[in-house]
Amino acid sequence: MAGHTLDLVITKSETKLNQTHVGDMLSDHAFITFTLNVKKPHVERFWTTSRSWRKLSRSAFEADLKASQLCTDLHVLHDSSADELAQLYDTSMLTLLDKHCPAVKIQRRFGSLTPWFDADCRLLLLVCVS
Repeated sequence: MAGHTLDLVITKSETKLNQTHVGDMLSDHAFITFTLNVKKPHVERFWTTSRSWRKLSRSAFEADLKASQLCTDLHVLHDSSADELAQLYDTSMLTLLDKHCPAVKIQRRFGSLTPWFDADCRLLLLVCVS
């Protein structure tokens, strides 16, 4: 070894290293055993609403869409305002989606992913998902 440091245990400064033991030499390195005092990362859970888009039958959805008020008797909609048309579109599409691809509540988990993924990033992610 000639005074050079070859065998290292590198941890974060806040990680407590316990029961360190340098054992016999294995080839030109010593066998090091130790215990780390680390806590299991906290996992956050939250509920969100999602749809199983893979289960959507495009042909059945298309058939019901063609039969909906959005695609039949269009002359009836001629005197409707933009707000009324937007409301009709929103109501009709949600009704069709609820029939063909119902929304379900699911629980998601987020743990500590990386050091840079802090509370601000997590909050932004939650806002984007909901």
